[in-house]
Amino acid sequence: MSQGPYQSPMAPMGGPYPTPAQSGPNALAIIAGVLIIIVALMNLFGSFAYMVGGAVASGLAEGADGLGNQMVEQMRNDGKDTTELQAALAETPSKLRIGAGMAKTFGVFLLALFGMGIAAGVVLFMGKAATFALLVGVLQVIADGLSAFFWSHIGVTNLIGIGAGVLVIVAAISIKGRSPATLPAPAM
Repeated sequence: MSQGPYQSPMAPMGGPYPTPAQSGPNALAIIAGVLIIIVALMNLFGSFAYMVGGAVASGLAEGADGLGNQMVEQMRNDGKDTTELQAALAETPSKLRIGAGMAKTFGVFLLALFGMGIAAGVVLFMGKAATFALLVGVLQVIADGLSAFFWSHIGVTNLIGIGAGVLVIVAAISIKGRSPATLPAPAM
Protein backbone atom coordinates (compact mmCIF):
# COMPACT_ATOMS: atom_id res chain seq x y z
CA MET A 1 0.00 0.00 0.00
CA SER A 2 2.86 2.39 0.74
CA GLN A 3 4.04 3.92 -2.52
CA GLY A 4 6.15 6.79 -1.14
CA PRO A 5 7.81 8.06 1.96
CA TYR A 6 4.75 10.09 3.02
CA GLN A 7 1.17 8.86 2.94
CA SER A 8 -1.75 11.12 3.67
CA PRO A 9 -4.86 9.59 5.15
CA MET A 10 -6.81 12.00 2.92
CA ALA A 11 -5.09 10.96 -0.31
CA PRO A 12 -7.50 9.62 -2.91
CA MET A 13 -7.10 5.87 -3.23
CA GLY A 14 -4.12 5.99 -0.87
CA GLY A 15 -1.89 7.74 -3.42
CA PRO A 16 1.34 9.27 -2.19
CA TYR A 17 1.89 12.96 -1.74
CA PRO A 18 5.34 14.42 -2.22
CA THR A 19 7.31 15.00 0.91
CA PRO A 20 7.70 18.60 2.09
CA ALA A 21 11.32 18.53 0.84
CA GLN A 22 10.13 17.61 -2.65
CA SER A 23 7.31 20.11 -3.05
CA GLY A 24 7.71 23.78 -3.95
CA PRO A 25 9.97 26.25 -2.26
CA ASN A 26 11.62 25.83 1.09
CA ALA A 27 10.99 28.02 4.14
CA LEU A 28 14.11 30.08 3.42
CA ALA A 29 12.80 30.95 -0.04
CA ILE A 30 9.45 32.05 1.40
CA ILE A 31 11.10 34.22 4.06
CA ALA A 32 13.45 35.71 1.47
CA GLY A 33 10.49 36.32 -0.86
CA VAL A 34 8.53 38.19 1.80
CA LEU A 35 11.56 40.23 2.80
CA ILE A 36 12.51 41.17 -0.78
CA ILE A 37 8.93 42.35 -1.43
CA ILE A 38 9.11 44.58 1.67
CA VAL A 39 12.48 45.93 0.52
CA ALA A 40 11.06 46.43 -2.98
CA LEU A 41 8.44 48.75 -1.49
CA MET A 42 11.20 50.63 0.32
CA ASN A 43 13.01 50.89 -3.04
CA LEU A 44 9.86 52.40 -4.58
CA PHE A 45 9.74 55.21 -2.04
CA GLY A 46 13.51 55.63 -2.20
CA SER A 47 13.36 55.95 -5.97
CA PHE A 48 10.82 58.74 -5.68
CA ALA A 49 13.00 60.51 -3.12
CA TYR A 50 16.13 60.26 -5.28
CA MET A 51 14.34 61.42 -8.43
CA VAL A 52 12.65 64.37 -6.70
CA GLY A 53 15.91 65.28 -4.94
CA GLY A 54 17.76 65.16 -8.25
CA ALA A 55 15.16 67.35 -9.91
CA VAL A 56 15.33 69.89 -7.07
CA ALA A 57 19.13 69.89 -7.24
CA SER A 58 18.95 70.50 -11.01
CA GLY A 59 16.68 73.46 -10.39
CA LEU A 60 19.03 74.79 -7.73
CA ALA A 61 21.94 74.51 -10.14
CA GLU A 62 20.05 76.62 -12.69
CA GLY A 63 19.11 79.11 -9.99
CA ALA A 64 22.68 79.27 -8.73
CA ASP A 65 23.84 80.10 -12.24
CA GLY A 66 21.40 83.00 -12.55
CA LEU A 67 21.97 84.30 -9.03
CA GLY A 68 25.75 84.04 -9.41
CA ASN A 69 25.67 86.02 -12.63
CA GLN A 70 23.58 88.72 -10.92
CA MET A 71 26.05 88.86 -8.01
CA VAL A 72 29.02 89.23 -10.37
CA GLU A 73 27.22 92.00 -12.28
CA GLN A 74 26.41 93.85 -9.05
CA MET A 75 30.01 93.59 -7.82
CA ARG A 76 31.29 94.91 -11.14
CA ASN A 77 28.90 97.86 -10.89
CA ASP A 78 30.25 98.56 -7.40
CA GLY A 79 33.83 98.40 -8.75
CA LYS A 80 34.88 95.31 -6.76
CA ASP A 81 37.14 92.43 -7.84
CA THR A 82 35.07 89.43 -9.04
CA THR A 83 37.76 86.88 -9.95
CA GLU A 84 37.39 84.74 -6.79
CA LEU A 85 33.61 84.78 -6.98
CA GLN A 86 33.64 83.83 -10.64
CA ALA A 87 35.99 80.91 -9.94
CA ALA A 88 33.71 79.63 -7.15
CA LEU A 89 30.60 80.10 -9.27
CA ALA A 90 32.13 78.20 -12.17
CA GLU A 91 32.54 75.04 -10.06
CA THR A 92 29.42 74.95 -7.91
CA PRO A 93 26.62 74.59 -10.48
CA SER A 94 28.52 71.95 -12.47
CA LYS A 95 29.11 69.87 -9.33
CA LEU A 96 25.46 70.28 -8.41
CA ARG A 97 24.36 69.19 -11.89
CA ILE A 98 26.55 66.08 -11.72
CA GLY A 99 25.14 65.16 -8.32
CA ALA A 100 21.60 65.80 -9.52
CA GLY A 101 22.10 63.59 -12.55
CA MET A 102 23.53 60.80 -10.41
CA ALA A 103 20.59 61.04 -7.99
CA LYS A 104 18.02 60.91 -10.78
CA THR A 105 19.79 57.96 -12.43
CA PHE A 106 19.96 56.08 -9.13
CA GLY A 107 16.26 56.80 -8.60
CA VAL A 108 15.42 55.21 -11.95
CA PHE A 109 17.61 52.21 -11.03
CA LEU A 110 15.71 51.82 -7.74
CA LEU A 111 12.41 52.05 -9.59
CA ALA A 112 13.49 49.20 -11.89
CA LEU A 113 14.73 47.27 -8.86
CA PHE A 114 11.29 47.70 -7.29
CA GLY A 115 9.67 45.76 -10.13
CA MET A 116 12.38 43.14 -10.18
CA GLY A 117 12.12 42.73 -6.39
CA ILE A 118 8.39 42.02 -6.58
CA ALA A 119 9.00 39.51 -9.38
CA ALA A 120 11.84 37.89 -7.40
CA GLY A 121 9.54 37.46 -4.41
CA VAL A 122 6.98 35.72 -6.59
CA VAL A 123 9.48 33.34 -8.19
CA LEU A 124 10.93 32.54 -4.77
CA PHE A 125 7.44 31.64 -3.55
CA MET A 126 7.08 29.31 -6.52
CA GLY A 127 10.58 27.88 -6.10
CA LYS A 128 11.56 28.65 -9.69
CA ALA A 129 13.75 31.07 -11.71
CA ALA A 130 16.62 30.83 -9.27
CA THR A 131 19.01 32.65 -11.60
CA PHE A 132 16.68 35.64 -11.82
CA ALA A 133 16.29 35.73 -8.03
CA LEU A 134 20.06 35.48 -7.67
CA LEU A 135 20.51 38.47 -10.00
CA VAL A 136 17.98 40.52 -8.03
CA GLY A 137 19.71 39.64 -4.77
CA VAL A 138 23.06 40.81 -6.13
CA LEU A 139 21.52 44.02 -7.50
CA GLN A 140 19.86 44.68 -4.14
CA VAL A 141 23.18 44.39 -2.31
CA ILE A 142 24.79 46.70 -4.89
CA ALA A 143 21.94 49.23 -4.59
CA ASP A 144 22.20 49.45 -0.83
CA GLY A 145 25.99 49.62 -1.04
CA LEU A 146 25.72 52.55 -3.47
CA SER A 147 23.16 54.25 -1.27
CA ALA A 148 25.45 53.92 1.74
CA PHE A 149 28.29 55.33 -0.39
CA PHE A 150 26.20 58.33 -1.50
CA TRP A 151 25.24 59.24 2.06
CA SER A 152 28.59 58.22 3.63
CA HIS A 153 26.93 56.04 6.27
CA ILE A 154 24.98 52.81 6.56
CA GLY A 155 21.44 53.25 7.83
CA VAL A 156 18.83 50.79 9.04
CA THR A 157 17.21 50.59 5.60
CA ASN A 158 20.60 49.78 4.06
CA LEU A 159 21.09 46.95 6.55
CA ILE A 160 17.60 45.58 5.87
CA GLY A 161 18.19 45.78 2.10
CA ILE A 162 21.60 44.12 2.30
CA GLY A 163 20.20 41.41 4.57
CA ALA A 164 17.30 40.79 2.19
CA GLY A 165 19.68 40.67 -0.78
CA VAL A 166 21.91 38.13 0.94
CA LEU A 167 18.91 36.02 1.96
CA VAL A 168 17.62 36.06 -1.63
CA ILE A 169 21.05 34.98 -2.88
CA VAL A 170 21.17 32.09 -0.40
CA ALA A 171 17.59 31.05 -1.19
CA ALA A 172 18.25 31.19 -4.93
CA ILE A 173 21.35 29.04 -4.53
CA SER A 174 19.35 26.53 -2.46
CA ILE A 175 16.64 26.40 -5.13
CA LYS A 176 19.23 26.07 -7.88
CA GLY A 177 21.04 23.32 -5.98
CA ARG A 178 18.06 20.99 -5.78
CA SER A 179 18.37 17.98 -8.02
CA PRO A 180 15.72 17.44 -10.71
CA ALA A 181 14.51 14.35 -8.84
CA THR A 182 13.38 16.49 -5.90
CA LEU A 183 11.67 19.16 -7.98
CA PRO A 184 7.87 19.05 -8.07
CA ALA A 185 6.20 17.70 -11.17
CA PRO A 186 4.69 20.34 -13.47
CA ALA A 187 0.99 20.92 -12.93
CA MET A 188 -1.22 20.04 -15.84
